[in-house]
Amino acid sequence: MKRHYMLILSILLCSFWGCKQKKAERVSLENITRQELAMEQLVRLPGQSPPTPYLLTDSIILISHPESSSFLGVYLLGDSVLQRHSLKKRGDQISIPTKSDFQASFQFFNQKTLAIYQVQNGLLTLDDFIRFNFANDRSPFQLVQLKNDLYACLGNYTEGIFALCERKKKEMAYTGDFPIDEPAAHAYIARSGSGQIAKRENQLIYATGVLGYIASYEYKWGRLKKQWEKQVSDYHYTIKEDNITFDPDRHLSGFGDIHITDKHIYTIYWGQTKSMGLEIPNSIVVFDRKGNPLAYYLLPDQMSSITVDSREEYLYATYSPLINECYLVRFKLPVL
Repeated sequence: MKRHYMLILSILLCSFWGCKQKKAERVSLENITRQELAMEQLVRLPGQSPPTPYLLTDSIILISHPESSSFLGVYLLGDSVLQRHSLKKRGDQISIPTKSDFQASFQFFNQKTLAIYQVQNGLLTLDDFIRFNFANDRSPFQLVQLKNDLYACLGNYTEGIFALCERKKKEMAYTGDFPIDEPAAHAYIARSGSGQIAKRENQLIYATGVLGYIASYEYKWGRLKKQWEKQVSDYHYTIKEDNITFDPDRHLSGFGDIHITDKHIYTIYWGQTKSMGLEIPNSIVVFDRKGNPLAYYLLPDQMSSITVDSREEYLYATYSPLINECYLVRFKLPVL
């Protein structure tokens, strides 16, 4: 608790005295060989929007539902159907084919509710529902747990990239630098809802779909400290009367979903101008944990959410090729 208040104090002091923002390092994707990945369709998914996959083991994939916090789908590799379950109250359980000594914990966030699951002794249990006390205009569209009851949130916040919140409090502390240090850009990026965050160990990765921008923060001693930030494309925009406009023929869009492994950061990448239209497939760009781009994979369609197995042998994704149709697919990954 004390460290959390120290973080709030440091943010307020920085705002008062002024903290100079450094420019992101410009890195190039042009020199990376682009490889096409073949798609294997695994199973059709429920709902109208592509859900989020979570790889429990290398053979068990869990699926959340963006429209229902109680739904949980279980897909076993090799099956032709998705097992559907409804866990509505604390203590609800389903059996799951894991080894007797296998233990895991994972979370799915839906609006103001965070569902926390535990896996132990071959049983998957709904351990807790956390209902946050957000003000109506402060509700995040994505969050990750930093420590205990402290979470980093993404939402319509112009005070900083992240809002730091606690489970039972409405108050938030804001931190993190926007890619473009202009109030009009802050509002546009926050309003777009295109930001993505992912966490592994103490590393928190942020990226935005508005720009070719990705950054890493470290959570340590109660603080989020920026480690690095990379810019993979030039920004082409004009600001007039507190409004920002991006050049539809020159400005490239940025990143989508993020997954972090022990060695790499996998990101969905758009890299398209507005004038290109909305039907162009996206790609996968792989970075090392220090933000150096390593690989560029071309996809046959527009993927929504991704996850990668522990051996980095397969990348799994959800996508919607047609209205009201969603699928879980996978791609064989080259060795890096």
